[in-house]
Amino acid sequence: MATLNDFMKFTKEALDDFASYVEDNSRKRFLRKYKFQKKASSKGKLYNAIDSDVKVKENSILVRFPFMKDIDYAKFVDQGVKGKTSTYSPSRTSPFKFGSKTGKKGGLTNAISKWVKAKRFQFRTEDGRFMSYQSMTYLISRKIYNKGIPAKKFFTRSFDEAYKNLPQEIVEAFALDVKERFKEFTKK
Repeated sequence: MATLNDFMKFTKEALDDFASYVEDNSRKRFLRKYKFQKKASSKGKLYNAIDSDVKVKENSILVRFPFMKDIDYAKFVDQGVKGKTSTYSPSRTSPFKFGSKTGKKGGLTNAISKWVKAKRFQFRTEDGRFMSYQSMTYLISRKIYNKGIPAKKFFTRSFDEAYKNLPQEIVEAFALDVKERFKEFTKK
């Protein structure tokens, strides 16, 4: 006797293809937006976490992209964040905003501090001396807090693009599943 997974096999394949398309294009867009070489960015936490998951359940099929939930800043990179005083134009529609008192206090400063130290990133002053990591953290954090983070839309655009073709593919796949199930019943 056929199992539930056998019955929904064509529909699941169509949704697997949809999820893979979104996943692959999200990675490509991420690389393009950050102008990274694949070799260099493949070490990045967000790039490596881009994935999808398709599960067949008794009354539904679930398509998930867990990295958007599991990695806090994935949503901020994709949707952008409005700044406190001004905003990059692609981020104007973002639901996220600095200074809204909804995020963790000091989260931006701590993250920038870790990044500056890890990259050993320092500007030089007018007299040629290196600025301290603390000064660098302050300057970068203040700029990001006031101006915001531009939206990259690496995931949103990939999802929307794939979603346009999905309805017809699902109808055709589901029709194949029903046809296969009907053949199975008529054999008995």
